[in-house]
Amino acid sequence: MTLFVTAFLDLRSEDKSVATRLAHFRSLAATGIPLLVFASRCYQEAIEEICREHTNARIHRILELEETWTYSECVKHRLKMPAHRKATKDTFEFLTLMNAKVEFVEEIARGCREAQIAWIDFNVWHVVKDADTTTKMIQAISRLSESEVCIPGCWPKADVPWNRICWRFCGGFFFGSREAILAFAALYRASLPRYLGERGLTWEVNVWAQMEQEGWTPRWYKADHDDSLFAYGAAAESM
Repeated sequence: MTLFVTAFLDLRSEDKSVATRLAHFRSLAATGIPLLVFASRCYQEAIEEICREHTNARIHRILELEETWTYSECVKHRLKMPAHRKATKDTFEFLTLMNAKVEFVEEIARGCREAQIAWIDFNVWHVVKDADTTTKMIQAISRLSESEVCIPGCWPKADVPWNRICWRFCGGFFFGSREAILAFAALYRASLPRYLGERGLTWEVNVWAQMEQEGWTPRWYKADHDDSLFAYGAAAESM
């Protein structure tokens, strides 16, 4: 069984409404997958209400972005932002949260007994076109047992452009065995401070792509920012 992890932290941003994000999370919770949430205190009550409706989901921990290890590393470089970004979306706080995904799954992997862990974006349902089919695909993944980190992506492997987003990996979803997730996290903790010091802040997918350039070998499969994020079996020929 796969344990799914997500987060909804306060970024002090008006990019998308809280109500819209909570509605997408309610749809995600309705799939029935085991789901743990990292949440800011300001969202606790709203998320707990959804979790009462869908008991497969629960808050794992209340925390703020500033309490994460990722923030402690990224804040040192907050003035070194990517040159080509959407200013209203790709804020320092947003990029920091994206980079914290690995930290969150690492915490769960260290403390759980489940054999497999997955990251899934809190707002991922906004890309879903066919809810019934996507639900079936997510539920199928929850029953898999993979020894590697399996991760969807849009682009073929190539040099990583640090100052603009690199869609080698889609970012919103990945899964793997506890052991593979912990190895991924260990490499990430070693790589992120070095990359930030050398190149400045960037998106998490750029960091992952650079790690791949330097020898990290996840099981990549072809997808886009839509239902195909979860089409793991159908994408087997791309791996």
